[in-house]
Amino acid sequence: MNKKQAVIIMTLLVLIICAGVIATKMNDNLYVNVDDQVRPETTISSNLNKTSDYFAESKLLKTTNRNSAITTCKSLAEDKNISQENRNTASAKAMKYAENALAESKIEADLKGKGYGDVICWIEDDPLQVRIAIKAKDTKDKLTDQQSRSIYDIATSLSHIKTIKIELKQ
Repeated sequence: MNKKQAVIIMTLLVLIICAGVIATKMNDNLYVNVDDQVRPETTISSNLNKTSDYFAESKLLKTTNRNSAITTCKSLAEDKNISQENRNTASAKAMKYAENALAESKIEADLKGKGYGDVICWIEDDPLQVRIAIKAKDTKDKLTDQQSRSIYDIATSLSHIKTIKIELKQ
């Protein structure tokens, strides 16, 4: 096994462990012993709004995965033990990830500036598309044609990708 394969395997293991930890935290229930007395100075809070959890966890997972991929590509690009062609490919991938991250953050910022609350954007390679999740205020909320067109225009102008998928998350 060469160094490149070892780096790839270690990266995959780290991603699997991160996904497992996040899945465990998402599925973890709050267990309270009924016999325990609550002291008056203790504050108990419950987060019933799962939408903000979805957006926070999705952004964290997206950032973690993107940073891991960029780090792996950079380490491969700097590895003298692999061919120049593979190093150039790894360097190009790292640049593409960085460009996508920049476009995603610009799209998110523009949409938040237009009045949408929580927004998360992904640029996916297979198939090439921009996926945007927007927090809906109500279960009956739907985007108007004008809103959809505005979101589409922002996403295509900043990403130069024509396939845009917009989801409303409650």
